[in-house]
Amino acid sequence: MSAHAPSPSPSSTINVHTRVEDRPALLVGSGYAAVLIALVFVVGAGLIAYGAFSLEKLKETTDIDLDPERKAAMVSNLLVVLVSDKDATPVVNTGTLYA
Repeated sequence: MSAHAPSPSPSSTINVHTRVEDRPALLVGSGYAAVLIALVFVVGAGLIAYGAFSLEKLKETTDIDLDPERKAAMVSNLLVVLVSDKDATPVVNTGTLYA
């Protein structure tokens, strides 16, 4: 008898290509870790959508046109604030992204 649990068949694994609506059925019996992994995918997709939505609203409601580097910095800061377990600390930026 083998001491290792059998590997799941390729058709029953959850990966980045698994449709969100198919994930709950695949989680049945696969344990707590699989539930957490699926949750991370769902939350991650939501955070990415939130960042994209924020950039879109900024463009619609202002005349500000950000270059890709500034967009990346803004979304990165937004995601840090959203997922941090600590309160946000305001920072006054007196510099620039460019030297």
